[in-house]
Amino acid sequence: MCVVVLVETVRPTDEQVIQMYDANPYGGGVAWRAASAEVQNERRVYWKKGLTQDEMIKLNQELPLPYVMHFRIPSHGTSSSQLACHPFQVDSDATLGYEGNTDGYVLFHNGFWTSWKEKMQQIALSGYVRIPTGPWSDSRGLAWTAHHLGLGFLDLIDEKVIAFGPYDEEIFGSWLQVKVPVADGKEEAFLVSNKSWDRPFYKGPFNGTKEPSIIELAHRAITPGGGKAEETGGSPHLGTFRGTDGSTSNGAGSQGDKQESVQEAGEGITKGAMGKQVKGFLPGALDWVCAMCHKQTTSGASRDGKTYCWQCWSSTRDSKACRIGSCSYCHSNAGSRLRSNDDWICMTCWETHGRPGIYYAHQAEFDSSNSRGCE
Repeated sequence: MCVVVLVETVRPTDEQVIQMYDANPYGGGVAWRAASAEVQNERRVYWKKGLTQDEMIKLNQELPLPYVMHFRIPSHGTSSSQLACHPFQVDSDATLGYEGNTDGYVLFHNGFWTSWKEKMQQIALSGYVRIPTGPWSDSRGLAWTAHHLGLGFLDLIDEKVIAFGPYDEEIFGSWLQVKVPVADGKEEAFLVSNKSWDRPFYKGPFNGTKEPSIIELAHRAITPGGGKAEETGGSPHLGTFRGTDGSTSNGAGSQGDKQESVQEAGEGITKGAMGKQVKGFLPGALDWVCAMCHKQTTSGASRDGKTYCWQCWSSTRDSKACRIGSCSYCHSNAGSRLRSNDDWICMTCWETHGRPGIYYAHQAEFDSSNSRGCE
């Protein structure tokens, strides 16, 4: 899924930007604040999008704080155009273009707003409002809808959104902090909409000279990369993301954000003790360790006797690895099955078809007659 990053006090590392882009390779976008070149004592939001990985790395190093980054992978049924990268201006046109500036808000979104087409049609027909042309996605639809209904509309949907303005930002949904060490042994954090991009590499006992214990694997599931991932929420005009207990939550997040549930199941970032984490894994899940990132996985691909998680396998663009199954909707690689009828389903179609009940395929199914096999 896409990832949105809000940077206030500490920047992501180059390696983290590379991981985010590799997991979402359909273009990047950024927005930051700066003084207006035309009007004295006025600030504006400047933005660029359709950016390459190298451009995102460079901008991450240079942009003035605070700024927002977005790394895109298209949702089902949305445009794959680079113009559909984020952000979008919150205006009557949900303005497109590869760069621009505004005295209003720009919108970044992570998730999939399933009713975007119907909502836009209702607004257009009831108010005789013109729908602009150009490539469309649910995220551009959110920006257009927020212009007509107000930013408060974003508080009524279970989506992760940042409306970034020249003087403030409004944040909706449940978010995570990624802590980075700074001077004097202290830590600062930047905010992310999810951590599905995180593929840490391990040294020492995880370099192949020693098999990690089941407790070590469980610990890695709880704290990817050895760092701390703390759940936090967002609310309009949020000034800080850390309360006295290290986390906060807003109304949307406290209602149980759907994307957070996906992430919690896939990455093990949930509330509770280590014992509870281990119990939450499916049988056999801890038996699989990706040969590339050494992270436990419940689905993936197999080649030459080695198992890879889907994220590492897809990053190699290697079409010769064994598939577990073929998605019954889009016929792409799938690592899970529907509980209702046992059909294969990929995670993109799972997201865009209402997140139905699924279970993960295990090692035995690599050799089953249902597998597409190696190509």
